Amino acid sequence: MSLLAFRRPGTRLTVAATLGRPLRSLKRTAVIVALSAAGSTGLFWAQPAEYSARIDIVVITVTGSVELATARDMSIDSAVQILYSDKVLGKTARTLDYPGRSSGLLDDLTIEPLINSRLLEVRITHEDAQLAFDAVNLLTQNFLDARNERLLESSAALRDTLQQQVQAIDSELTTLNRSSIPNLQRRQVALELSQQRSEAQATISAIDILPPSPGFISRQAIFPKTAERSGAETFTASGLALALTASTLAAPKNRKSHRKEGTPNG
Repeated sequence: MSLLAFRRPGTRLTVAATLGRPLRSLKRTAVIVALSAAGSTGLFWAQPAEYSARIDIVVITVTGSVELATARDMSIDSAVQILYSDKVLGKTARTLDYPGRSSGLLDDLTIEPLINSRLLEVRITHEDAQLAFDAVNLLTQNFLDARNERLLESSAALRDTLQQQVQAIDSELTTLNRSSIPNLQRRQVALELSQQRSEAQATISAIDILPPSPGFISRQAIFPKTAERSGAETFTASGLALALTASTLAAPKNRKSHRKEGTPNG
């Protein structure tokens, strides 16, 4: 069986013929299109208008050490996970007594990472302009606080590890000085250990001097003054699809039967 044709007794129905069925009765099709357009338009305007508040956040960490930056920094995905965490989203919802609490705020929250950048666009949409504005600001502040806390914990753990390395190297140097290995070999080993100790100590100093940066706001939220309705394209496409389907189903089986229907008796 062809995908473009369906065999029926005495007929051959193609896709082109199917799509052309609404043209068999232009008046009937026009009525159906008008009703579908009126219905989709009514549904669109029936939904409540909402205000949208937006903040842009740069989540890059600035440090003076490449190794330290790699250890301290976090990916965009990790930053988004923090935004969705209870420590950020849940705390914001509880503080503001947000309608629906965490699930309600999650439904109204949109996070869009900018491709090939460290920028996050955070947007909250709600019928209450003041609530949307307050929520996006508090959510951002909670996010920066939570990310800073995680970065500090990561830095502290890294510092402890490096400090243990320095202590281990000092112990090896002490043992090396008491060993009976040849002087030339001893000096080579001591030089390598000293270099490792210097690198670890430099990273420790960078941790102590350069605090981690959780990011910063590159675009402050502006209080929304205009409410909008979303989904106009969806409602339009749905209305057209419904009109096409209904007009196809309601169309006469063929032009001949349509002419007979329109011929007066007698």
